[in-house]
Amino acid sequence: MEFTFPGSHDRPGGPISGASNENRFTFGKPTIGAARKLNAEVLEAKAFIEGKVNEFINQKNEAVKEYSVADEIIKLKALFDSNAISADEYEQLKYNLIHK
Repeated sequence: MEFTFPGSHDRPGGPISGASNENRFTFGKPTIGAARKLNAEVLEAKAFIEGKVNEFINQKNEAVKEYSVADEIIKLKALFDSNAISADEYEQLKYNLIHK
């Protein structure tokens, strides 16, 4: 993921490079309207990330015929340890796995 701000100098390739990159989030000058939009964008990003995490968790390996909750929890722990998900998200996803 890439987070950018207008006027920042950390965008490789210049300000318009990667404009269609689905992994880029650009944040603008904070105003009340922009803050509301930013909140909506952050919530959208959160939903996107949660969806990808859920896709990852729900993927079934065709070579493995037995589903193991323990293996899925290990995968979740790896996501948590890499800061891909928060502690609250880790606990909720783990709870969902255990109580399926």
